[in-house]
Amino acid sequence: MTTLTELKCPNCGAGLPTPDPTSDTTTCEYCQATIAIERDEAPKPTTNRLTIHVPAPRPAETPQTGELLKEVIARQAAANQSTGGKGCVVVLLIVGLLVGGLVTLIVFLKRNDVKKRRDMIAKNERESREREKARLLDDFDRRAKRFLQEREREAEDIDKATLKRIDALLTDKEYPIPFQGSAKAPYRIIDFAPLVDHYPVRRKALEKYRKKLMRKHPGLFRWYTIPLGHTFYYGSIEQVAAFEILKTRGEKAWWDYLHIFSRHAEVGVPRAFRYILRASGEPRDRKELMGHLNGLRKTFLRKIRRTGINGDAFIAAVLAKKHKEIVAKVRDLSVDLGITKMNSGALILKNHVWKVGHIYHRPAEIFGWIYPELNPKRKELEKHGIKTPALP
Repeated sequence: MTTLTELKCPNCGAGLPTPDPTSDTTTCEYCQATIAIERDEAPKPTTNRLTIHVPAPRPAETPQTGELLKEVIARQAAANQSTGGKGCVVVLLIVGLLVGGLVTLIVFLKRNDVKKRRDMIAKNERESREREKARLLDDFDRRAKRFLQEREREAEDIDKATLKRIDALLTDKEYPIPFQGSAKAPYRIIDFAPLVDHYPVRRKALEKYRKKLMRKHPGLFRWYTIPLGHTFYYGSIEQVAAFEILKTRGEKAWWDYLHIFSRHAEVGVPRAFRYILRASGEPRDRKELMGHLNGLRKTFLRKIRRTGINGDAFIAAVLAKKHKEIVAKVRDLSVDLGITKMNSGALILKNHVWKVGHIYHRPAEIFGWIYPELNPKRKELEKHGIKTPALP
């Protein structure tokens, strides 16, 4: 029987294993080379002995064989390591791409959501501002319409001829009417104030508002006060005294005197004193006249003593009717303006005359519609960028 114990692998020099009896080839266990085997076809001798074939022992590795084996193993390990490293790099790259894509998607969705939310908030704010503008404008238009209706009912237009007469009265050569405020003020207000009966009580509210207006808006108004006398006579003692004080004591005493009538309603004199200045005729006798004049010294003149007026000189001026001309001008103008009835007085605001009545109790509401600078509704619209037209 053929054995290959002494044969070496022609490729690597290692010993060849015992081949399969049915195979014509054998494979090297180290280099995996296939070697063909030639068998002897001679007839096998017959024998009665039991033959046990023991494969030859594997030859010991030579130094050359060990080095080759180590090199093969190292190459396989390097190949495996290279393959494993490449696989890890591929896996890490795939994982990185997935994670990066997921993060990018999340950031994109978040930014898109933030942008949508911001756009929605901006839209809501814009719509809210538009609704607020519409509400403010509707409210302004409604209030303006109500004011125009009230002006139509309570005020009257002043024609150019009457305006010229008013200007002439304010700049009278002998009695130029003083004003409070700035001479360059764009707005002029004229207060026709009756100094009779219960009217001083009415002036308290307007005087309080005037002070507030002058303090809050300096340089915006010129405020004139023209004293009116009693309806049925050419003036009154109180009106005549005002012009006498203006002529003899000056502007400061004039305002002090008018201030007294805005604080104390009881300053007025008995009704009998008005007869001194009635339109026609004289008191019934000299005795009655002297009685009125003596009463004038003890009551009216004593109460206005702080203005510095001389009682005797004032009585002499009253008897001489030195103030008749200026009093007549005021009376004629007040009659033409229609403000003598019931001693109501009036305010001239721009080109309209307002019969006092209720205006003294709520001047801020009416003044705000006549003068744009005083209207909080108009200022609120201007803050929102809405321009409001001037009232006709």
